[in-house]
Amino acid sequence: MSLLVDIRKSLEKVDKKVCYGKSFDDYVKENGFDFIVFSRKGMKKSKRDVIRTFEVNIVRENYIPEGLDIKIIKAITENTCLKFPNDQEMPYNYIRKGDTSDLVEILTLTFVKTETCLL
Repeated sequence: MSLLVDIRKSLEKVDKKVCYGKSFDDYVKENGFDFIVFSRKGMKKSKRDVIRTFEVNIVRENYIPEGLDIKIIKAITENTCLKFPNDQEMPYNYIRKGDTSDLVEILTLTFVKTETCLL
């Protein structure tokens, strides 16, 4: 099974509204602002390893419920090969909901996978 499928299945154990990719405008139109979006962030090479980075964004109208972040971290680290790096800053971002004064809170979690590579 692919890693992206494993990530999706892990997230769906916590929230059924999960989508892949950065552009979620169409998803918002159909489902509102309460969902999780995940994506590949990038990769970099060290001397002997390749480090792949993935992002999980928790999107909630008004605010993210306390504890949801920890549930997602546990679901990903217990059901995939991804690791949650130590001392990682987890930024919260805020956007306005359409033309209203209502806020949408977004928390970005980053996960990594290290692969030994002799390139």
